[in-house]
Amino acid sequence: MKFKLNRSCFTRFHKVTEQEVIKIGNIAGRAFWLKSFGWLFVGMTVFSVLEICKTIPGLALNLIPSALYLIAAFAVSWAANSYLKRIYSEALITDHGWYLSEQTVTPTDSGLSISTKFGKVDLRWDGILRVTEDAQNYYLYIEPGQGFIFPKEAITNPELRAQFADRAEPTVIK
Repeated sequence: MKFKLNRSCFTRFHKVTEQEVIKIGNIAGRAFWLKSFGWLFVGMTVFSVLEICKTIPGLALNLIPSALYLIAAFAVSWAANSYLKRIYSEALITDHGWYLSEQTVTPTDSGLSISTKFGKVDLRWDGILRVTEDAQNYYLYIEPGQGFIFPKEAITNPELRAQFADRAEPTVIK
């Protein structure tokens, strides 16, 4: 089987991986509480400033620039975070690197042999931690955040397709 991945496959892989990693060790719960405490302090600060403004009438007008700066800081922080995620995603792979070059996958008795112009990897079935899938791809994980992407349309071998399907856990990308 031969195929060539594109950046959208890699982006989908990262979204699925992020969802899977969050499930490990109750990371989602810890992240929720961390964010909640952060917003709790922001709320307490806003409440305190509003109470001060009630007691000192002229202070409210003086605090408008500070409030606008705070709003601008939140907007810039959100935009910068989104932009950094995109830059990071683009920097993880190169257009002519391993992931985006043509890959040839050959089933073996013990797993899969994956070759590109850069070399060859023999992936044993017992070395695969987990297999997930979405509508377009199978994702074979060798570590919680690292794995291989196999487009479903490229898998023409019925036995290999059955092995992937038997091992796969369906994933919905959020």
